[in-house]
Amino acid sequence: MSKNNSFENTGLLNRIKESSIFFIFIIISAVISLIIIDLIVFPIALFAIKNKELYTRIIIHLLWLSSSLFFILLLIKKLRFLKKIELTNYQIIKYILIKPFLIFTTTLIIIILILVLVAILYIILQNNYYILYSITNL
Repeated sequence: MSKNNSFENTGLLNRIKESSIFFIFIIISAVISLIIIDLIVFPIALFAIKNKELYTRIIIHLLWLSSSLFFILLLIKKLRFLKKIELTNYQIIKYILIKPFLIFTTTLIIIILILVLVAILYIILQNNYYILYSITNL
């Protein structure tokens, strides 16, 4: 076999030499992460501690804004796709109005089925001793 293949080198010094680049990378990334945390996260945490109500309001508004923008961008993307496949305006409006209802009902049906399954499993496991007793006729 080839002596140049690094997988065949079994000496401890060779393994340490090959692994040293990974150790150096881990240490450098940890130091960079620590610097980023010190420069960005720590001042935000201090602001949050000193101004709790203002920080909470800012976070709530940012969450509402970002989730609204996310859904608006999804809607715009879907509208562009529907226009691209040459649907009429009536078909697009119909799709936009019916699709959320279908997703909601599908999700509700799945949740109900999971609850029924959990209830059945609970009843079976709750009566496990009685079922085993009746099967064995002891």
